[in-house]
Amino acid sequence: MCENLEKAKNNLLENAKLSIQLGIEDFKLSESDNKRKISSIRNIYAGLLLLYKYKLVTIGSKDDPFKLIDVSPRYKEVSLIPKKTITLSEIKEIFKSQGISMSGESNKKLDKINKRRNEIEHLYSNEDIIESINDCFILLEDFIRNNLPEQNNLSNFIGESNYTILVQNKKVLEERKKLCRESYNLVLKTFPGIEILDMMLEMAECRNCHSSLIEYYSGEYPDLTLVCDICKTHQNFDDVLYLSHNDIKRGGSPTISECEECGGDYLYGVCLDCSYTRELIIDPDTGCEIDYESIQRMKYLMQKND
Repeated sequence: MCENLEKAKNNLLENAKLSIQLGIEDFKLSESDNKRKISSIRNIYAGLLLLYKYKLVTIGSKDDPFKLIDVSPRYKEVSLIPKKTITLSEIKEIFKSQGISMSGESNKKLDKINKRRNEIEHLYSNEDIIESINDCFILLEDFIRNNLPEQNNLSNFIGESNYTILVQNKKVLEERKKLCRESYNLVLKTFPGIEILDMMLEMAECRNCHSSLIEYYSGEYPDLTLVCDICKTHQNFDDVLYLSHNDIKRGGSPTISECEECGGDYLYGVCLDCSYTRELIIDPDTGCEIDYESIQRMKYLMQKND
């Protein structure tokens, strides 16, 4: 039995590697065949989840290593190798309970990749996937370095040629981000401060395809018309930061507080009216900003109780 369990554990790791390698191959082929985008993101994402499950298997007991990832009914006469395993949300919960490193930023990237994968699969989107592939690259590299050091590094795990493709994609993405930023040079003088532009380019996301590649199109701050470099959808400043009236009604907008300098709207560490900045406090579990005013109220109450 132990020999079979060890073999199954090794197969899980090999399947993770194979899925990622196939996904990278599909990504390369997608340059000339759009249909490959679906299999590319699906395979790399599947490989990433298999790696997460493999990590949980490595910390399981010697006699029952698959227990943490097994959700199928368990009977004594049935093999301990699972037929059905845990979902992404369950992986996150177990990681947290086991003290396995997964930052709030990593969780956000993972959710974004999963959302993009669903859209590509169900809506048959032909839009660019370079951002999703790069997010997978970041997650894979971080996870292997922090949680699977026995694999040495991602290049060693997936092969140098596959690793090179991911690095090249990262360089292409960085160049496109640079061009997006340069498009704002035409209108930069209308911003109260460059800090607002820095924040917007860091936090903005296309409402249609969730890309962060947002270019300037026309207008002056704050009445800007912007365009997504991926899907070419036109949006305004409030749209890409999810500050519209409907976002606020649905509770989907980020936390806005009052600027202590000018009384304007403070968002993601920057005042949208005067560009005053203060420390951005991030929840390590969610990767989201913690409400500054709530923190100040908590400090006041603690001091009062003292």
